[in-house]
Amino acid sequence: MRLFAGIDSDTTQGSVLFNHVLLFLGMSFVVMPAQTAGLNQLPRHLVPHGTAIYNTLQQVAGGIGIALFVGIMSSGANRYLHHSLNPTAVHEKTQSMISGLQTVFWIEFVEKGKLIR
Repeated sequence: MRLFAGIDSDTTQGSVLFNHVLLFLGMSFVVMPAQTAGLNQLPRHLVPHGTAIYNTLQQVAGGIGIALFVGIMSSGANRYLHHSLNPTAVHEKTQSMISGLQTVFWIEFVEKGKLIR
């Protein structure tokens, strides 16, 4: 997440793509073994139910996370525009979106850091 928190209007698409690939490669190394270890704790006859519960929780948590972070991103963008001298300018709208994205990524970076400790 720290890599994404530094995004600005000069960041190239290749840089964003590389950071995205790096992020999800790392996530696959963590999530897949954790899911396997968790499901291996269940008796064999409950594995299908455990898989269904895991998949349902993953979808629900993903939906909640997206809604939460889009709200935070919009709040950060609006806060930037509120303090802008010319909020209707295209450049200012672009900067407000970048500010909102940076806010989201910093919050996520800090919160994940708390979970790791």
